[in-house]
Amino acid sequence: MSTAVLPSSWSGRPVRAVLFPDQVRGVARAVRHLRRPGTRALYVSATGIGKALASVRIADALQARLVLFVVPTLDLAAQTALAWRADGHTEHMLIVSSMDASGHDALAARRVGSTSDYRALAGLMALVGEGEDQTPALTVICTYDSLDKIEATRHSRFDVPPFDLAVMDEAHRIAGRADKKWAVVNDATGPWSYHSVTPHTGPSFCSVCASVCGTMVHDTATDRGTL
Repeated sequence: MSTAVLPSSWSGRPVRAVLFPDQVRGVARAVRHLRRPGTRALYVSATGIGKALASVRIADALQARLVLFVVPTLDLAAQTALAWRADGHTEHMLIVSSMDASGHDALAARRVGSTSDYRALAGLMALVGEGEDQTPALTVICTYDSLDKIEATRHSRFDVPPFDLAVMDEAHRIAGRADKKWAVVNDATGPWSYHSVTPHTGPSFCSVCASVCGTMVHDTATDRGTL
């Protein structure tokens, strides 16, 4: 789509999920670390056990108004938006990609918008603030392939504020790949929370990912005593 489709914020308020004890500890460590200006944190967790939920709680604890969540695929973009809605987030939410959220029944029902136009995105980001005529909060979900749209907002005519928090899902995809346009996030200031399923021990450990993504604040296998 060439223009932003941003419905009013969603009014549904589902019951929030309860975190596992290791997730509570991991979120607390991430929040303590990310409160420092310009910091990066690495949160390692197996697939399907709550990285998206942890990111929601990290954003809540940091009182982040403008959040960027980056994913590798369109399916994960939709899944992430629905996960944030399911955990009680009712703010304006926008997917930046080739996806038309209005054609996705679940996203449309939960008032998730979409755009592929960086100028429309910049205009919406510029509205975030505490004033009466401003948008209280905005969560931007973007695919790695569309990260150039995020970068382009910095060169628009709008006064675009920095993100209060950026979350990189499947973070091992961007480590050591300066040739990719989505590696631009590695050159930006934080706070950044990198989420990965890459284990931190053994031959499969991505040392480049660790050096790029910053301090490890959580590893499910270690915290649950399975390593």
